[in-house]
Amino acid sequence: MSQRFLAKFFAVTLGRNGASIFEVRSERDERGNPLVTKIGLRGESSIPVGGRLVPHGADATHIGISRAPGLLLYCAPRSDRPASPVPKPQVPGFARAGGIVALFLTETEARACLNDTLLKEEDPRWEKATRQTLRAIGCHHPVFVVPDEPDLALKGTPGTSTFSRIWYYKILPLFDRASS
Repeated sequence: MSQRFLAKFFAVTLGRNGASIFEVRSERDERGNPLVTKIGLRGESSIPVGGRLVPHGADATHIGISRAPGLLLYCAPRSDRPASPVPKPQVPGFARAGGIVALFLTETEARACLNDTLLKEEDPRWEKATRQTLRAIGCHHPVFVVPDEPDLALKGTPGTSTFSRIWYYKILPLFDRASS
């Protein structure tokens, strides 16, 4: 019997000048990138409604879901190749959608959240929905990666992730170097 994985969820994120809803799917585009499409916006954003989160200069393999840097498309490095420094501001294979307010299994719930005017990252009012979504994603999803390190994990992150060590030791250092 093959394991079934969650195919999509909805993330409400906060940027500098607004809040957005992204439909996050494990389905891939013609280049092999996971699909992350903005379906709602309140305020301003560099990504319009209908636009996609697209990695810079390389293809992405995974979608990271964490406290910081938030919702992130990235290319997981091969284990036989050490991570190398990447100059700022463009990190190949990376694209970021801002801090996560909450995660949802349905678009209706995500839109209700977006309509609230007092949003904050990891908003406790939607912690139950975030926990349910994280539980549905699970620890071993082939595309959605939920790190479990205390400084990265969203409230409600279950168990340990197969990819969390790669995320923590190889992906985040690249991102940190690019944003400094």
